[in-house]
Amino acid sequence: MSEEIFDKKAFDKTYESLGKDAIKDVIDSYFNVYDELFGNVEKSVKDGDFKKLKFFANKMKGSLFTLFGKKPANIAEELLKKGINNNSEGINELFDEFKKLVLQYNIELKEYVDEL
Repeated sequence: MSEEIFDKKAFDKTYESLGKDAIKDVIDSYFNVYDELFGNVEKSVKDGDFKKLKFFANKMKGSLFTLFGKKPANIAEELLKKGINNNSEGINELFDEFKKLVLQYNIELKEYVDEL
């Protein structure tokens, strides 16, 4: 697993006291909202809807930081700033990078659950 995308050590340190079932529940909560949340970020970028982008990129950033997806969370924060500043310059490339990182993060997170 790539520590750069999913910081497993930090995750373990934070959540180890919860036990396996609770950890799985926390991760399941992320995956339960992921499709809708990611879809809303994507739609906001495509539509140039900065108000919605601010809202959904912020929610995505929070979810990713909470589960130690630091690199994709940092890109979500950059998308959030684009929304705050109504700045579309380079936004499609930034979203493409975000999508790539989030998909890799999701794979790593699912692998982590499988190892529990």
